[in-house]
Amino acid sequence: AAYASAAAASAKGGSDEECVLAATTALGLHCAEGNGPVNALGNALRKCLALRYPAVRGLELTDYKVRVLDGQTATSATVRAHCGFRFTDPSTGEEAEWSTTGADPNIVTASLMALVDGYEFLLSTTNENESRKIVMKPPMPW
Repeated sequence: AAYASAAAASAKGGSDEECVLAATTALGLHCAEGNGPVNALGNALRKCLALRYPAVRGLELTDYKVRVLDGQTATSATVRAHCGFRFTDPSTGEEAEWSTTGADPNIVTASLMALVDGYEFLLSTTNENESRKIVMKPPMPW
């Protein structure tokens, strides 16, 4: 089983804000950049998982939304992250689409949950004979 953990490593300011995040799997630590923490997290997670599960290279994030579930609690509210995915099978050209949701008071954790569920769904439909469960671990204390 692969496992996923993420922690913000650094962020650069400016008009095109970039984040660098690290994702860890059983195969090691991988860093990736993105135009925000969730994009960087998705890139790092893909980089990690592609080493063991090449099918993830054909997976595309097509939609990402975050919604506050209880506006009365302000910044301590639980948020719901929604991710839409599209997978194109490289051997047949067939496409499949699905969406996943994660909920947590921490927006990055909720997003990671939704991303991981999307990857797990893809891996559950492939013909690989090994464990496809991605186990969530707490973020590294950086």
